[in-house]
Amino acid sequence: MKKYYNKKKQYLQKYKSELKNKRFEKLLDDLTNKSMKYLKQQLSKSIPLKSNFTMDTYKNDFSNFIKRFPVIGSSTHSIINSLAKGAILDYIIIDEASQQDIVPGVLSLGCAKNIIVVGDCKQLPHIPDKTEIKAPIKYYDCTKYSLLDSFVELFKEKVPITLLKEHYRCHPKIIQFCNQQFYNNQLIPMTRDDGEASIELVITSKGNHTRKNTNLREIESLVEVGWSDERDIGFITPYNNQVNLAGEYLPEEFVRATIHKFQGRECKEVIFSTVLDKKKSSQESISFVDDPHLVNVAVSRAINKFTLVTGNEVFTRNNKSLAALVRYIKYYASEEYIYNSPVISAFDLLYREYDRSLEKLNSRLNLKDSYFKSEQIMASVLRDILKKT
Repeated sequence: MKKYYNKKKQYLQKYKSELKNKRFEKLLDDLTNKSMKYLKQQLSKSIPLKSNFTMDTYKNDFSNFIKRFPVIGSSTHSIINSLAKGAILDYIIIDEASQQDIVPGVLSLGCAKNIIVVGDCKQLPHIPDKTEIKAPIKYYDCTKYSLLDSFVELFKEKVPITLLKEHYRCHPKIIQFCNQQFYNNQLIPMTRDDGEASIELVITSKGNHTRKNTNLREIESLVEVGWSDERDIGFITPYNNQVNLAGEYLPEEFVRATIHKFQGRECKEVIFSTVLDKKKSSQESISFVDDPHLVNVAVSRAINKFTLVTGNEVFTRNNKSLAALVRYIKYYASEEYIYNSPVISAFDLLYREYDRSLEKLNSRLNLKDSYFKSEQIMASVLRDILKKT
């Protein structure tokens, strides 16, 4: 017994010494490798490696099939048809349950002895199909609640609920915004901050730049500012039209998608274009883009770098998640990564609010050129061009 504890003490002293010498990553790699070896060793004892199955025969010998493949993947829609008749699994894990409809989710409950429901109520909810069928009780209403919402409200303290606090994806400066804004500082970032430029803000010039759920000025400003040499870059936005427009100006290798389609995905660098401007955006559209679930998903898709491209003070009146995000980036990002009006047009003078850098041009407009300000601007620009030639 004494020899056993002396051996354990030696290991403990060894690990303390390695941690003291900042060799945490070596210890983590060692633990990961040993854990994988142990898992494979245990699996080799119970899995019959010589069994062969096909799509047509595996259901006929399902008990041996499940021994050979102890973990299987399926959608909730197809799990019943994927199993042999009457087969019951030990566990079913339903992932992304906040986006799972109740009806297909419930179907999978009859296929296992135990159910583990995994999801995040702080992220985007499911988009339900419309139905006129009335729910028997409140939390069975599949048009209002996801499977996760239904489970939480129906069972409450009757089943164990665990918050997965450790966060391994995002740079600490990125996830810390979500942590403060949405999770009440309950998350524990497991990534390291070595002073990298991980957050960036691009604010377009004042004016009415939004057209049919697109904003070319945001894309032009992004192109002017540029991006890193990282190959894994995602451009996300609330609107399909902006996704399509971005395809005309950004490199083909960029991953482009709406935020709803990007939930569950990630990129080394993520660029979030909000599209809306201050002038013509309705309160309904601002509330849609400034939805806390949408903003939480958008920010937390980035691994190493997050860039917000947005209009000047568009979400200030709303003063919710996006206003908080702008304040957060301005506070924590270096000044060199905050870009104000990187692209300015002479025709921004048509708006009551315009960039101060255009004041000199505005003072040179000649009222005698035309009654219309647009023609006054054009005349002034042409004169400047002719002087240079």
